[in-house]
Amino acid sequence: MLWFSYGQAPGRSLPETSPSAFLTLREREILALIGAGLTNLEISDRLGLTVSTVKAYVSNMYGKIGVDNRVRAALFAHGIAFAPDVVHAPRAPGPGRAPAVPGG
Repeated sequence: MLWFSYGQAPGRSLPETSPSAFLTLREREILALIGAGLTNLEISDRLGLTVSTVKAYVSNMYGKIGVDNRVRAALFAHGIAFAPDVVHAPRAPGPGRAPAVPGG
């Protein structure tokens, strides 16, 4: 269940500073549909909008919630926290792979 799509679930509240507090109702609808796995074409069909209009809403929404791709938007829609600037450690060398550190 998407906790903000059409209001708040019982027992769950959004802080006033939550990025989703600044979304329009249409942006919340689209974000909920992204969270449900729909494509822009499927969203446009469901809401009676053009694909270009959906893309514009998605782009504006990304900026408001601080994400840069659809997966992170879907995670946001489900209330799943993510670390946007995580630096992954280099993988250990395995069979047939060079060491992760030059000269190592």
